[in-house]
Amino acid sequence: MKKWILPIIILLVAIIITASVLEITGIIHIRGLLWNSLAASRAFGPLIRTYQLGVQNSEELANRHQALEELQRNLAHEADLLRSERAHLERRKKELEREERRIQELIQAWDERQAQDQEAKKKQERLERTQEMYAHMRAEDAASILIQMDDELVKTILEGIPPEQLAAIFAALEPKQAARLSALLTN
Repeated sequence: MKKWILPIIILLVAIIITASVLEITGIIHIRGLLWNSLAASRAFGPLIRTYQLGVQNSEELANRHQALEELQRNLAHEADLLRSERAHLERRKKELEREERRIQELIQAWDERQAQDQEAKKKQERLERTQEMYAHMRAEDAASILIQMDDELVKTILEGIPPEQLAAIFAALEPKQAARLSALLTN
């Protein structure tokens, strides 16, 4: 029996090599034939079908796992994009808030300037009315009132009175008072 072992082994190796070459070249599908014949048998059929279902389920699970990994990568990328966009929006929000504060400050400055201009306009109108009033007063009455006022106010009032009326007011004053008021107008 020992003398037959070597030829049997050589024969089996030759069959395996031949089957592999035929399988690789695509001439015959030995694995398919072997699986089909085993699946058709009563002893191995249920085992082969169970194995094939396991392989099929394993492939399906691998595909699902791959799809989940892809989805996870996409979600991570989307999360990165959202974080980046959120940071950009936060920076933009701060810029807009600074701009809003600057505009509010400009509006407030404008309002204050308008109020100052209105006040200056009212003050100018009051001064013009006062100058008009003194210009239409009798020169003696105007002179007696002006000598009792603050020098700056007198100067401001006298600057708006026509020269003819000024001359009449100065003529109604004592010479020292007229000289003082004349000095105010020239300074």
